[in-house]
Amino acid sequence: MSGPVPLDLDRLFAASLKTFVPERKLLSDALKAAGQAKEAKEVQKIQRPSVSAWIVNQLARQEAPLLRLFAETTARLRGAQRPVAGAERGDDTAEAMAAHRDALKRLRARAEEILVASGQAARPQILERVVRNLRVGMASEEIRQTIESGRLIQDVGDEDFLSLLGPPSDLGTAAPPTAPRNTDLGSREVAARATEEAKTRARAEAERVRARADAERRSRALRDEADRARRTLEKGERDVETARQALSEAEDRLRRARLESERAGQAVQEAEAARDHQR
Repeated sequence: MSGPVPLDLDRLFAASLKTFVPERKLLSDALKAAGQAKEAKEVQKIQRPSVSAWIVNQLARQEAPLLRLFAETTARLRGAQRPVAGAERGDDTAEAMAAHRDALKRLRARAEEILVASGQAARPQILERVVRNLRVGMASEEIRQTIESGRLIQDVGDEDFLSLLGPPSDLGTAAPPTAPRNTDLGSREVAARATEEAKTRARAEAERVRARADAERRSRALRDEADRARRTLEKGERDVETARQALSEAEDRLRRARLESERAGQAVQEAEAARDHQR
């Protein structure tokens, strides 16, 4: 009889969004076949991560050093923002914020690459949720551990918040811990700043969308005007060509009329000359 089936949750959470459910079923069926019915049932309950949570999980696997750097800069930023008697915080805070922004910018760029590589469009709203997950999640010790383990299921801030599945050696059947209240001043400031920056970026994106829409409308109007001008020009050219043909035909008729007039005049002269000769 074969031994217990290892709970390969890392493989499950590393799966693509399209293959997550089939991979979950394979693992659950293997556990069930090995007589581990309870574990199989718990595995089957694991929800498929949201797109943005899945991207965070892939960042944890593909960019672990960068994610740790971001965790360190988050801790530095929180430390620099705490009031210390007799200490000047300006330079330390500015340096910590710069390092924090740089690490987050690099993570966002990689998140966009992962999103595109998965066959999806790089939608700004998804990337904003990824950034929020990182900013807010890494400021909490419990959520940071879940993010670094690559097992985030729901976006930070959602109603159900997230599911903590425990260390890799444990299935984590215990109920998920309650979402931290972020009573620490630094955490609240980080979260508030993240929210405000997200709003600012959302407004900027909305303005860019409006600007693109206005530019497209102007472009369509110019294209329509150019089409009308082209059609007018083509009609004018056709009219000119018609007039030229009419003029040419009129000139031909005039030449024929002159010839006929000359011939008629000559015939009259010849007839008068013949009449005079007969006299």
